[in-house]
Amino acid sequence: PYAERRDTRATYGIFVITVDSLTGRLSYDPPGDFEARGTVSYGRADVRRHAPPGLGVMVTDARDFSVEPVLAWRSSSGSGLTLGLHYTRATLDQAIDLTTLAQVAGFGAFDDTQHSLGLFGEGSIVLAPNLTLTGGLRHQYDRQIRKGGLVGTALTLPLDYAKSFSAWLPKVSLAWDISPQWRIGALVQRASNPGGVNLNPASRRIETFDAERLWDI
Repeated sequence: PYAERRDTRATYGIFVITVDSLTGRLSYDPPGDFEARGTVSYGRADVRRHAPPGLGVMVTDARDFSVEPVLAWRSSSGSGLTLGLHYTRATLDQAIDLTTLAQVAGFGAFDDTQHSLGLFGEGSIVLAPNLTLTGGLRHQYDRQIRKGGLVGTALTLPLDYAKSFSAWLPKVSLAWDISPQWRIGALVQRASNPGGVNLNPASRRIETFDAERLWDI
């Protein structure tokens, strides 16, 4: 039962999160086969961690802005082409109290900024009345900037990290409609995740990690 899983010795605290967001979408669909649309979003999150004094009391102010314009063409035969871009800027300001944590015995303050830009295109060709081939390509660019660090009597770790990552991400799929209710297909695509940096008080080091790449089949 859930009640029996209660940890009375827990010190990880309680999170109080307040999120506000606003999204707008504009679409232009003139007569013909073309369509233009755009989406703009803004969000802000106030995150507060209530913990035992000196064991991770934290205040975080996170904000993000994104914009995505897209142009699309669809023919009467079912073939189509989509072109667009997606840009996101996310910032995070964080302060944390670790004065009671023996490994640090101090405070942490961080100022993070992340930029993400993706340029993408995708086309579909109807090979037969029930067979469609789709191919796409995305170029992804990410930049991570982290400044701040931990300052304490037991440990001081300054942080000044800035690095960019980029990747080409192709995708190919084949769909076969064997009936109006059933479709089978195959998909091959590449995915990526940018690298970054962590602070490890236990090892007393700043640890960086590389970007990740994988194929999904």
